[in-house]
Amino acid sequence: MNSKQKLRRRGTFLVEAAASVAVLSIVVGLALTATLQFAKVQDHYHKRMAASWAAEAQMERYIAGAPIDSLPPEGTVAENISLETKIAPGTGQWEQFTLVTVTAQIENRRGKPVIESVRCFLPQEANP
Repeated sequence: MNSKQKLRRRGTFLVEAAASVAVLSIVVGLALTATLQFAKVQDHYHKRMAASWAAEAQMERYIAGAPIDSLPPEGTVAENISLETKIAPGTGQWEQFTLVTVTAQIENRRGKPVIESVRCFLPQEANP
């Protein structure tokens, strides 16, 4: 093999290696982006589920007869979840009921609030 053929092979090898590194960099970049996006979506989903469960649990307490705006028992709701209860009189066919709305709020990793609400009509005599 002469020196000209060796130089061609070496040049071909360098081009193939550079192309391989470029393709590998693109694949790693896409995989990293997808992984970070997945983590962000999962965090939001978990925060939403935690807020939803907290609001539903508080509503179940009211349905069971707990006083409106009473705090849940200590340790049953995570400290970083805030609960707010609003009541409104029922209208129309729901006049004999009270509309109770429980809103749970929690912050995601980026500091944005995640808010979930649960509504239920409760009989007025059941509400102290």
